[in-house]
Amino acid sequence: MKIIGLAGESGTGKTMIGEHLAGRGGEHIDADLVGHELLADSSDVIDAVRRLFGDEVFDHNGVIDRRRIGEKIFGDDRIRKSFNNIIHPAIRRRCGELVADARARGVHFVVVDAALLLDSQMPFEFDLLVALRGTRSVQTQRLLERGGRSEEEIRARLETQSGIEKSFYKADAVIDTDRSRDAVLDEVDGLVDELLK
Repeated sequence: MKIIGLAGESGTGKTMIGEHLAGRGGEHIDADLVGHELLADSSDVIDAVRRLFGDEVFDHNGVIDRRRIGEKIFGDDRIRKSFNNIIHPAIRRRCGELVADARARGVHFVVVDAALLLDSQMPFEFDLLVALRGTRSVQTQRLLERGGRSEEEIRARLETQSGIEKSFYKADAVIDTDRSRDAVLDEVDGLVDELLK
């Protein structure tokens, strides 16, 4: 089984490319969604979040409100680092479990997408690492169109991801995603076709 990694800031097209490749017979693992599931379902993660923030980030039903976490971490590097020390190892472990499960089921290839993938020590090796690059204006517009966050929240999130490109030298390919969807997917397909030969 081949493992493909997609790295890049929010709004650079990781999800779009992952879904496209899933349509080609692969399996898409979105690290953001894995994190959301852990915050909802993992008692270890939930307990650690409660120890860090107290009840401030829980709603009246006792469920973690990710938006409240965002408000706390995007303006405070120390708190963000403490939160990341909780969620990132849990995400890596869960991604490892999902990759192992896909391998056991005979999946042909898996696509793992995560903004900080190039600086993460995943519990598996990648056969192809692709870094995605875009301009902030295009990324911001895409994220606004997706809905659910204000422009201020989006800018704060993107600011926490600035500097990702310093690790792009670790990637096998860097793709500019400000172009048309078809142009981006054609380039991705060429890389994946070569890998799967």
